[in-house]
Amino acid sequence: MKFRFVVAWFISTHLFIAMFWKLGDSQLVPQGTYYLFLWAILVTTPLLICLFFILFWIKTEHSLTWTQSFQTLGYKKPDKKQLLVCAILVLFIFIGHFILIEVNIHMGVPVALDPDWIFLLFQLIITAGIFEETFYRGFLFRFLRPGRTFLSAAILSGLLWSLGHLLDLAAGANKHILSSMTGSMIAAILLMVPIAYIFERGKNVIWGGILVHLAIDFFCLLNIGRRSPTYYFGLLNIIQSGTVLFSAIAAFPLVNWLIPEKRKNKNLVQLIEAMLNPFKNKNVNFSRRWFWLGSFIGFVFAFFLLIGFGLFLDTKYTLNRFKEAKEPELVGIAGNYFLDKQYEKSRVAYEIVLEKNPNNYDANYFLGSLYSNYLWPRNYSKAAFHIQTAFNLRQSKENLYYYGWVLFMAGQLQESEKIFQQYLDQQLGAKDPNAWEDLGIVLLKESKKNAAQKAFETALLKDPHFSGLDRIKNEIKNISFEPNLEIDKPNIEFPEQ
Repeated sequence: MKFRFVVAWFISTHLFIAMFWKLGDSQLVPQGTYYLFLWAILVTTPLLICLFFILFWIKTEHSLTWTQSFQTLGYKKPDKKQLLVCAILVLFIFIGHFILIEVNIHMGVPVALDPDWIFLLFQLIITAGIFEETFYRGFLFRFLRPGRTFLSAAILSGLLWSLGHLLDLAAGANKHILSSMTGSMIAAILLMVPIAYIFERGKNVIWGGILVHLAIDFFCLLNIGRRSPTYYFGLLNIIQSGTVLFSAIAAFPLVNWLIPEKRKNKNLVQLIEAMLNPFKNKNVNFSRRWFWLGSFIGFVFAFFLLIGFGLFLDTKYTLNRFKEAKEPELVGIAGNYFLDKQYEKSRVAYEIVLEKNPNNYDANYFLGSLYSNYLWPRNYSKAAFHIQTAFNLRQSKENLYYYGWVLFMAGQLQESEKIFQQYLDQQLGAKDPNAWEDLGIVLLKESKKNAAQKAFETALLKDPHFSGLDRIKNEIKNISFEPNLEIDKPNIEFPEQ
């Protein structure tokens, strides 16, 4: 097939998808689960339409049945050896994901499964799994291959695959989208030859490529905090890119080992096969076969050992620095880590301050802030203990209000009610409509509806024009339905530079 014909297919399908996304998105109101469902349908519909037209073209152009058309695109009986190769690669990929998650948690960045992961998974399966592998491997690579070398067909289809990620611009061109799109394009370039190699040596079956592709994009289902400093994101990018690069390199020896090509080795080809195919090449002596196998295993071990060793040295250096520092200096170090958003290091430093002086106000206050707002998972019980200690050391109305909020988040409703009542007993607190509203929410959680309604009405009386007026009226109106209300997080202090 001529390359310009393939490019015409590429341009026409991607223009159709981009216009469909853009027009559809303008009609959606971004709110609620129903919107997420419609967005998932909007994203996947044009992709499936394009795949249908490709199938229809193959069927009519080559006089095939629908089943034969599907088989032409790679939807055949799974090849066991290909699936084994891909399962090993998926294991490597998930080890990389695990390291990346652990680094996030180590640095105090929250990591959790995205609340909308079901919709994201659906989109991921259709877009990355089915559409991209079918279009770029099953269609473009397969139809570019006749009359070309494997490498030229893989690179041509792979470059188009990388350019295909420009579709992300249909959702806008903000910094986050551009960063994500660039990463996807680089990953496509790294993987274009390995995945095509897996596809061809695996009898042109598409399932292995889908498995690897979904494993790499699995990270999209996680909700990772975006509060890390620049160098920290650099470390994350190194780990993520290293995982993709390592998987790309590992694909070749695994395929040659488990799916050997049935042909005789000669000259330079023999040398390459000796390097990449340690068990099947009978012309290479025993010691050399084990040398190359040992080199491969050693590379795997060294890759993850270096990452672990780097984290160990960083942790050891940090702890030694903390233990040698005096209390005022250590408070300053902890505060700088806090401001740099290195929350786990900040926590460790403040904990060591409290070992030296349990009555340090800054350490107690900011540990409470870390446990309740920044570290993941949240630990509101510890946060309540430290905020209470901070309040006993420095009795301010702001600390008292913050203590009431932390108790509410910890589920200690009776204690939270007492603290808000104590805050409102103060002269300034009694005039604060926000405090009366929060007390009403606490009382409502305790099923004290009459008392809650009085608190909401008092908030209206204190300031009929304050910003939460409509919200309080709505709370009073729906009080019989026991709405799932939450108290807004109060403003907190930050360490001084």
